[in-house]
Amino acid sequence: MTIADLHLFRAVGQHDSLRKAARSLFLAEPTVGLRIRRLEEELGVRLLDRSPSGVALTPEGQLWWELSGYLLDQFQEMVQALHARATPLRRLSIGSTPALATSVLASLLTPLLEQLAVELDVSPESPTGVVRGVLCGQFTVGIVSRYRPMERLRHHRLTGTPLLAVRQRGGNPAASAVDLLRERLILAPSLNSEAWQHLERFWRQQQIRPARVVHLSKELIKAALRRRPDAVGILPSYALTDKDADLEVVPWGGSPPPPVPIYLIWPRRILSPPEQRLVDALLALSTAAYRPEEESASLLLGP
Repeated sequence: MTIADLHLFRAVGQHDSLRKAARSLFLAEPTVGLRIRRLEEELGVRLLDRSPSGVALTPEGQLWWELSGYLLDQFQEMVQALHARATPLRRLSIGSTPALATSVLASLLTPLLEQLAVELDVSPESPTGVVRGVLCGQFTVGIVSRYRPMERLRHHRLTGTPLLAVRQRGGNPAASAVDLLRERLILAPSLNSEAWQHLERFWRQQQIRPARVVHLSKELIKAALRRRPDAVGILPSYALTDKDADLEVVPWGGSPPPPVPIYLIWPRRILSPPEQRLVDALLALSTAAYRPEEESASLLLGP
C-alpha cells in the first residue's frame, strides 16, 4: 500500500464512480479498478459496493475513508517536520509543454534564477505528462495551457497568450481576419483544446460564421497553411517560431479573441521551503505580467 493508493481510494469515494475518479487522476478506469481490488485484497475487506450505476462505500469502506484521511494528515505533518530540519533542495524541476517552454517559460527563467538560489531543470512534456509528473513528484511545478481542476493539485493563471489569424505570406494586405473567416477555409485548434473553446465563444459573441472549419493540431495547421494559400489558421502566439517566417499574421480588424490562459499547477501538499519559494516567485511574476483587461474579457464571455 502506498500514499498514492490512499489518494486514489479517496478520489473514488469522493466521486462515487471509478470512471470519474480515473479522469480526475489522469488514469485509465481499468487501472483504478485493479488498484482498488488489490487494496481490498491487502486489507482483507470489501471497500466498495459495485453496481451498473456506479460504486458506493461499504461500512468498512466508510471507516477506511475516515482513517485514510487521518493517515494522510499525519503523513503531511511528518513531511513538514522533516522539511523543518532537512538540508534544503538545491535543484527543482519544472514540467512544461515544448512550445510553452520555449516561449512563456523562457522569459521567466532569468528573473527566477536571480531570485532563487537553486538550479532549475525544465523538462518538455505533453500536457497530460506535465500533470502526471506534478502528481507523482517528478516535477515541482507544471506550466500548461489546458487544465481541469483536480483535488490533488492547486492552479493559478500565470499569463495569457493571444490567438492569431495566420496565412501564407503575400496575401491581400487590406483584408482583415474577420473578413477572411467568412470566405476562406479555416484551420482551427483541436475541438478539445481551450483555444478552440475561447475562439468559439468569441465567434458567437461577435456573430461570426466561418465558411468552413477543419480542426487540426498546431503543427498540422502550419503544415496545411503552406499547401493551401486559400486557408487561414488560428494559432496561439507561442506556436509561431523563427522557422515560420513564410507565414504572416493577419490583423483581426476589430476586437481580437480573448487570450488563452496559461496555468501554473503545483501539488496540494506541504511544500518544502525551496519549493514554496519557487511557487511564490512564479505567482509574483504572473501578477506583475498580468493584464486586468484580459481577465475582464474572459469574464465577459462567460465560462
